[in-house]
Formats: sequence, C-alpha cells, structure tokens
Amino acid sequence: MTAWTGLNLIAELKPGHRVLVSAASGGVGSLAVQLAKAAGCHVVGIADSQAKCEWLESLGVTAVNYRDKDAAALTSALSEASPDGFDIYYENVGGPLMEAALANLRDHARIAICGLIDRYNATEPGGGPSNLNQLLFRKA
Repeated sequence: MTAWTGLNLIAELKPGHRVLVSAASGGVGSLAVQLAKAAGCHVVGIADSQAKCEWLESLGVTAVNYRDKDAAALTSALSEASPDGFDIYYENVGGPLMEAALANLRDHARIAICGLIDRYNATEPGGGPSNLNQLLFRKA
C-alpha cells in the first residue's frame, strides 16, 4: 500500500512518466519500481550494490549504483540514466541522493517522500539539500 499510495495518490503516476526510485531494491522501493514499470513508465532505480543493480536490471529497470558516489557523481549518473530528467521521484533515502534527484527533476515533477534512510541513525540534525531551490525552479 505504501508504494501504491505514494505513486498513485501523491505522485499521480501516469503511463510514460519518467520515474526515479531510491532504495529501489528494498521492500517498498522494489514494489514502487515494479508498479511504475507495469504502468508503462521509464524507471530508474538506485541501489547500493552491483548485485542489487543487476536484479533491478532483470526487471527492465535502469539501475544506478550509488555506493561511493557524492552528490555530483550521482547527479551525473542519473542524468545519463534519464537524460530528459524525472517526472516522479519516489524518495526513500535522502542525503546526497535527494540532492542528485532534485538536480534532475523535470518541470512540474512530483516527489513522494516515503523515508529518509540516510538519517535513521543520525545523532545530530542533518543539513538539507543544498539545491532545494530546484523545487521552485522546476515548479515541483
């Protein structure tokens, strides 16, 4: 229900959308990529290992491994995976992944924030994305 609600009610998923999902091989993320794929969308999934990326690719999803990449490298990798950007970002992680995703949004994009895994065990408040202004610029 979490994946379905985020995609359909919050992000207003439609066939042909370009969808980005972080933690795409996890419990919720893997359902989000499969639902988006079944709806006829171009889907890019972010995972943290080569094995998880290979599994995503077996589903017909373009996979990006975020391990050992900073926000700039992730921004570039996401741009290569979907040169036209993303209509929907299904957020599960936060941190540098969110920053890279914001840099690749299309105009009028929607973001369904499900979780921020990057901060679950943090003992101090984390900083926000340095490019939060992209939400305004992209009318997201």
